[in-house]
Amino acid sequence: MDTPPGGWLVIQKRFNGKVDFNWFWKEYREGFGNIASEYWIGLDNMFLLTNQGHYELRIDLWDFEDNKVYASYESFKIDGERDQYRLEVRGFKGSARDSLLHHNNMKFSTVDSDNDKYPNYSCAREWQCGWWFNACYYTILNGKYSNISNPSDRTIAWNEWKPKQLAKTEMKIRPSRTYKNHKRRG
Repeated sequence: MDTPPGGWLVIQKRFNGKVDFNWFWKEYREGFGNIASEYWIGLDNMFLLTNQGHYELRIDLWDFEDNKVYASYESFKIDGERDQYRLEVRGFKGSARDSLLHHNNMKFSTVDSDNDKYPNYSCAREWQCGWWFNACYYTILNGKYSNISNPSDRTIAWNEWKPKQLAKTEMKIRPSRTYKNHKRRG
């Protein structure tokens, strides 16, 4: 289950909890962390990349027993800031069941910019991170990092595989080699 070779750009990486993912809109827009550690590449960068052509997304997930699964999407696109970086994914395959489908077409939310589906409630404030929250989540890869010795309910999760406490995550993109029929919104 190795990642297929060729041209992947990691846009999000979590593995030890040393980088806090509870940031404001500005930081999620611009990116944070360190490429040698944990990081988020930034929503503006994701938008610029995925609007140059067709991109695919691969998400690798590990638990604390070093079991690994993946979710792959033939088409991945992020809309611009005026649309609150709406997420578009299509063409799922993988060994993890599809938890991201629940978040498709959702706008990005942070603790200071509530764009989820709950009126009078902020999923980003409750879960202390930015994400494409619906009401609230089926997956949350930017949640609080929690290890086995420090369990938490507010943690990195992929509900269709492990609803709590993932050890590592990587989100990566590359130009799509197969998906040609994705209609772009202008």
